[in-house]
Amino acid sequence: MKKITLLIAVMISSLVYAQVPTSAPTAPPVREASDVISFYGGDDNSYTNITGVNFQVYWSQPTPPWVAPNLAFDAAGNNVMMYTALGYQGVDFNGNKQNVSGMESLHIDIWTNSTSVDLTLLSAGSGDFPYNFPANPGAWTSIDIPLTHFAQNTNLNLADLNEMKFYNGNGADVYIDNLYFWKPAADPTTDATLSDIQVGGTSISGFSGATTDYTYELTVGTTTAPTITATTTQAGASAVITQATAVPGSATVVVTASNGTDMETYTVNFVATLPGAAGSIGSPAGEVLALLDNVSNGTATSFWNPSYFFGTSQGIVNLEGNNAVKMDFSVAGWGGGINNGADVYTDVSSYGFLNFSYFAPTGAAGANGHEVKFILIGGGASPGGTGGGEFSYTFKEAGQGGDADLVFDQWVNVTVPLSHFVNLGWATDNFFQFKLGSTSDLNTKVVYFDNMFFSVNAGTLGADDFNVVELSAYPNPSNTNWNIKTSNSVITSVEVFNLLGKRVVSLKNNSTDVAISTEGLTSGIYLARVTTDLGTKSIKLIKN
Repeated sequence: MKKITLLIAVMISSLVYAQVPTSAPTAPPVREASDVISFYGGDDNSYTNITGVNFQVYWSQPTPPWVAPNLAFDAAGNNVMMYTALGYQGVDFNGNKQNVSGMESLHIDIWTNSTSVDLTLLSAGSGDFPYNFPANPGAWTSIDIPLTHFAQNTNLNLADLNEMKFYNGNGADVYIDNLYFWKPAADPTTDATLSDIQVGGTSISGFSGATTDYTYELTVGTTTAPTITATTTQAGASAVITQATAVPGSATVVVTASNGTDMETYTVNFVATLPGAAGSIGSPAGEVLALLDNVSNGTATSFWNPSYFFGTSQGIVNLEGNNAVKMDFSVAGWGGGINNGADVYTDVSSYGFLNFSYFAPTGAAGANGHEVKFILIGGGASPGGTGGGEFSYTFKEAGQGGDADLVFDQWVNVTVPLSHFVNLGWATDNFFQFKLGSTSDLNTKVVYFDNMFFSVNAGTLGADDFNVVELSAYPNPSNTNWNIKTSNSVITSVEVFNLLGKRVVSLKNNSTDVAISTEGLTSGIYLARVTTDLGTKSIKLIKN
């Protein structure tokens, strides 16, 4: 009898664990928009989801999770977020950090074939402090988690959330719907919130009445602040707007509730940190392998294109028609690789150079100054069996070492011989991953990257860049001095690199011409990066 009972129990358990989720719960009655910050709501659209959320981050999943486009759980075809064989995985806000400090609870509807799931809220440096809630295997569980639980983690900043993590150590299947923060509705007479703030007639991305402080990026060089408008939640409330008078600068909206007593102040901080489009780095399309097809700006026809990404970027942003990767190195580095069931090693020995463009807005440095790294990673198990680890080309502040000086507030086009990485120990048949990074105790924050590709020959600046910065170098070739002259700008610095990628000359300047001595340099080809007040241009120099 015991054996029969055990067999029946196993059969019931198998049925439960093989079960497909039934109809997902619908969200509760619609709350006021100012009382909710929603991340995912399936098909019922009870609440407006914030934009820019990445549900497909690659942390430990064997394949990236996905939001099912047409997964029918009932006649309505309600879509849900699905994680199969969950280890730990989560949601990345892609730099659109969320202030949920004004909320009281986190709502989640969850279905799993396991008995429990951990959920953690993360801000920079917060570490894990999970909420473990028991689940009913094979059925939907609805729960509202008090934010006071997460607030016990003194390192967590609820005003600056950047990630949310789910964990199950048993490889369970997990389905999620109606994921949002909320607070009880306010008394209309005391309600001093806004339902919308618009800048130049367009609503601020990710606006929530519960979030009172916003940073709005404008293109570098902008000095006149745009006009803001605002709409109150309650008809009896009033709003007084003070416009920003310059950039950088702040506009404020002071809202007074209908009782004339309760008040709330919203602030929009305007900063000129957004770059325009990067100029192209020219190279014959047939001689190029682009790392990402959506940030090659039409340079390439062949693409490496990672199958997964790791770390955290702020997403792909459109800059005046060109896409670029936006990074915030105070949060994390970011990169990608290829895995088609097993790690893939790419032989790039037919290429001679790594090319990329970067734009670093001026910002405060960390304890050890500014630093940005472009890193090529070898897997350590390539056909050649060598070249494992990370190999970097490093930018630091002038005078602080590194392979090149970090230039601020302008696009810089960079061409690095692959021999630079080979001399550090990398093997060209062992390309495994790339990474954009910085040493963890440094604090260079936002940096944009574009034009990331390998090329057979050194890349050249596009026609637009040549038109902006007009340079001449003479005599070239030379065995004594090179003279570099510009007719339409002021040269601020010159760096000269040999074909191994080593910087051999670094000069500061403040005139329309500069003389570079060839003394001590061996005969051969060099690359000079000339920085002017109109931009940066690379030119080839030859020493006889």
